[in-house]
Amino acid sequence: MVQLLKPIGRARAADISPGFGFLDVLLAERYGFTMVTTEHPQSFPAYTGLLRQRGIPALPWELAHGACPLAPESQDAVIFAEVLEHLKRPPRRMLRQVLAPLRPGGHLLLTTPNVARQASIDALARGENIQEPFREDVPAERDVTDYVSHIREYTVREVVELVEEAGDATTRAGRRGGP
Repeated sequence: MVQLLKPIGRARAADISPGFGFLDVLLAERYGFTMVTTEHPQSFPAYTGLLRQRGIPALPWELAHGACPLAPESQDAVIFAEVLEHLKRPPRRMLRQVLAPLRPGGHLLLTTPNVARQASIDALARGENIQEPFREDVPAERDVTDYVSHIREYTVREVVELVEEAGDATTRAGRRGGP
């Protein structure tokens, strides 16, 4: 991801749900990016310590519940890495929110597992299910999808179409490890 972002260096960049924020610290401290992050309020205490320690602002934000806390068209780049597959909301709606702080001509770096990766194709060919199984010990009153990691994995084509429809963007897609 650093290699993809380095050419636009010293940019204003937002990372949506960055986890522990290692990428953001690297981009800020080594490559001069002005970083800001958002994190789910429930995850805020667990994930934002390093960011706050290094002076990178972290704003609480639960996708789909209120507008993005970042000013519209205020960022040169938005990072949305390994988040889309966890969301239980329509992806176009989520992407419109994620793209709101991106300035015209800015860069979106979106990564997500490719459901059509070679490992999945090989597993399907062996007759295996590639989806995460539902747990049987989930209380009856709970949503079983609260207990799986990936709600939905997408193909590369789906992601490109989603981004282009949500943000009227020109998209360049890359793949690692499969079609």
